[in-house]
Amino acid sequence: MNKKLIIGGVVVVLVVGAVALSRTAAPSTPKQTTTTDKTPQIAMTAKGSIVPVKQSKLTFTSAGRVSAILVKVGDRVTRGQPLAELETSDLKLQVRAAEDALAVNEAQLAQSKLGARPEEIAAAEASYAGALAKYNQTAAGATTADIKAAEAALEAAKERLAQVESGAKADELATQSALEAAKVKLSQLKSSPKPEDVVAAELARDQAKNSLWAAQLYRDGVKGNAALPEYMGKGEDAKVAAAETAVLIAEANLAKVKLGPTPDELTAADTAVAQAQAQLDAKKATSTTTVASAQAAVDSAQANLDLLKAGPTEADLQSARGSMASAKAAVETKKSGSTEAELAVSLARVQQAKTAVDQARAVLVNATLQAPFDGTVVSVSIREGEMAAPGSVAILIGDLGKLQVETSDLDEASATRIQVGQAVTVTVNAFDDKLVPGKVTSIAPVATITQAGDANYMATIDLESQDASLRWGMTTKVDFGAMQ
Repeated sequence: MNKKLIIGGVVVVLVVGAVALSRTAAPSTPKQTTTTDKTPQIAMTAKGSIVPVKQSKLTFTSAGRVSAILVKVGDRVTRGQPLAELETSDLKLQVRAAEDALAVNEAQLAQSKLGARPEEIAAAEASYAGALAKYNQTAAGATTADIKAAEAALEAAKERLAQVESGAKADELATQSALEAAKVKLSQLKSSPKPEDVVAAELARDQAKNSLWAAQLYRDGVKGNAALPEYMGKGEDAKVAAAETAVLIAEANLAKVKLGPTPDELTAADTAVAQAQAQLDAKKATSTTTVASAQAAVDSAQANLDLLKAGPTEADLQSARGSMASAKAAVETKKSGSTEAELAVSLARVQQAKTAVDQARAVLVNATLQAPFDGTVVSVSIREGEMAAPGSVAILIGDLGKLQVETSDLDEASATRIQVGQAVTVTVNAFDDKLVPGKVTSIAPVATITQAGDANYMATIDLESQDASLRWGMTTKVDFGAMQ
């Protein structure tokens, strides 16, 4: 074998083996390096994602139906621009109601400051005079005239009760009779035809036939007599025709009697019974209510008479004294005007009403979502006509002109080694060769605990250049360099 080929083969084997060894033995991040002074160094890296420096998840503060969506995904918006609206008809009414309540409280405060008008004082004095008279009347007890009037009212109530009970019984009897008649008719229909009904119908038919024969004989005699005028014969013809019709009617009635009642007749009879029963039930119910009302009137009249005869109780006197004292206090209040405490209450009510107006107006304003800064609409999670829930994200916007990186897996050991202001290199995973320099602007003071129980601290990276190809949500690797 050629010596050069053998040497070349050995070299190839050694190179391939070295490459394989280097691939299998490469350390994972972080990795240790060694400086010339033998101090161990750790290459610090972390995963992250690109997010806007300014972003906002916009939500409605109260529930409502979405009336209009004024933007779509991708739209550029400016600060204060309306983005979406809820229906506001009810909210406007609430604002108006709050404003009306404020006006009422302000008017009451103004009235309290001015004091009572002469006519108001006069009205209060009249009320006191009435309360005083009522107390005196209560204390004196019922007069003979009052007792006689109460006795007359009781007798009138008793007479009315007797009339009501009598009328109710008469109505019930009449309705009961109608019900019995309907039941009898129904029973007759169900039991027909009776033999005697058939015999009667046959006799009526035979009688009609006999009448017809008699009419025919008489007509023939009239027409056979040449001495009689012709019109007499025609008159007899008419009588014969009428007798023939009577025979037909009698035969039809006989046939009907033999067949018995039709289904329609039975249904009508059943319906008549049901209606009569319903009318009777209604009469009884009405009678019960009417009698009960009349009896209640009698009881009330009797109780009133008993009270008058017994005279005023201590409770009656206390009630009359209380009404008199309240009326007297009202007169004194009207004459002296509002106290400082009352004015303070009126002022507090005005302030409370103003707060209610501010709250109602704020709810109305918040029914329209507005852009908090210049940016781009990233997502719209609501639709017109649907109910928007308070606190649920309706629209997401961000300032895509200023992006940054937020790390997601910087562990607690690594977080202690980096510093705010430290320079870093950001690799964007979507591109093979895109490296963006940046620096650490903040480190979260509180850790985020993962499902595995690990503590991660989010580091925020400011990008020195804003590349137009970067997108919100792109994943990155942040290289913090070699750290001790």
